[in-house]
Amino acid sequence: MALKGHTRIELTDAKTGKKEIHEDDNMFTNALADILNSPLIYPVDYDIQNGYEYYLGGIELFKDAVDTSSYYPVGNEQIGYAIKGEQSTNAVKGTYNSDESSYDAHTKTLKLVYDFATNQCNGRISSVCLTNKIGARATYGLDNAPDTVNYINLYGTDLKGYTPMFKSSAKNRGCVWNLSTKRAYEFYKFENTLKCDIYKLDYTNVDLFGDKKKLISTEDISTDTTMGTPVPTYDEATGKIYVVNCSFRTPQDIFEITLGNNDSLTANKITFNQGYECITLPHFHNGYFCAIRRDNAKVFKYDIHNLTNVTELTGTASFTTGSAPDIVKVFGMGDAFIIGKLHTFAADSLANIIDMSSNVIKKCRLRAYSQRYDSDDGYPVEYIYNGKLMSVSPHSYVDDSDSQSKRMAFINPMYLTTINNLETPVVKTSDKTMKITYTITQTE
Repeated sequence: MALKGHTRIELTDAKTGKKEIHEDDNMFTNALADILNSPLIYPVDYDIQNGYEYYLGGIELFKDAVDTSSYYPVGNEQIGYAIKGEQSTNAVKGTYNSDESSYDAHTKTLKLVYDFATNQCNGRISSVCLTNKIGARATYGLDNAPDTVNYINLYGTDLKGYTPMFKSSAKNRGCVWNLSTKRAYEFYKFENTLKCDIYKLDYTNVDLFGDKKKLISTEDISTDTTMGTPVPTYDEATGKIYVVNCSFRTPQDIFEITLGNNDSLTANKITFNQGYECITLPHFHNGYFCAIRRDNAKVFKYDIHNLTNVTELTGTASFTTGSAPDIVKVFGMGDAFIIGKLHTFAADSLANIIDMSSNVIKKCRLRAYSQRYDSDDGYPVEYIYNGKLMSVSPHSYVDDSDSQSKRMAFINPMYLTTINNLETPVVKTSDKTMKITYTITQTE
């Protein structure tokens, strides 16, 4: 199956009726293929008709051209958005035009039409992109967006297809599962020694989780460590695993794990001591990571191999300081990641996008309700597929069917399905309305 897309933008002067029309073709990112082909999703009978509402049901407008090498436009300023089936009078959210939208089963052509009033989405628009409904609601830093995603639930009706449930790993273990190489690395402390169990994942098709893993070896990482809760994270740029401690303390040990041939690994311990208590955030990209100071909630970026190379991030986070490890990574997106505060739907539980490329903190409309890292079932699992961090499992629950503690693999919803970088940017002002028609055709 192949998809082709075309965008038509029509600006109309509200007083004179004069129209200005821009038309461009768009590209489809690898997001659909990466997600739908990964073992994280049960196979679905997906086509443009039964899947578009989920994977193409949101539109996002960006100030600058979007980097086509990534389907996460983190560093871009978002101008506005709209969602299939929803009406809006908000300044940054347009309205779905159900009368003009259509699907032609004979030609397999989908037409999505969105209208923006004179007071909506004003500014320079250089890129028009499609995403899923949840990704559109979450937004990239729009403080005045009207929507909030109260819970990251891509299971069932929120996603066309189902993510598999699976039995939790042993308690008090943080895990990285590489679904491409079929290897799992589970980190834990035993009698003051940080250890790693290496497993071979034995699965076929959708029979992914459960007890289908075979222990290959157990490696001692360190007997001399200040680590409390071991939280591993995968660096997509380097292919290394970093194990950090997600609680306020100083100093902290960070372990850099290099994966070798024949299921071997080597560990390099790095002592992180800046003279103040902080949380080391569990996301690394190209050897860089961030930490939150306990005394002022400021976020700083560090070079793991040169800790004197430090940069303070700008922007205001939605969380405050505290004494408990209440900050978790929700999703990773290359050189950016989403973090959130746990256990509450209060105002400060809104997630934040930490952008290490531009050193900026942005607000995100996701809420990151989950288990704490130091609770029995709150230890994180990261799932890697084709070198990308595809999902996380921050939440455990008991399944009534067998009373077993299980986890859900949550797909990151912040991806773009299509990218249309306009040949000439459009400038929408308060004296113009705008209509965007996105036409998508499925070919064999």
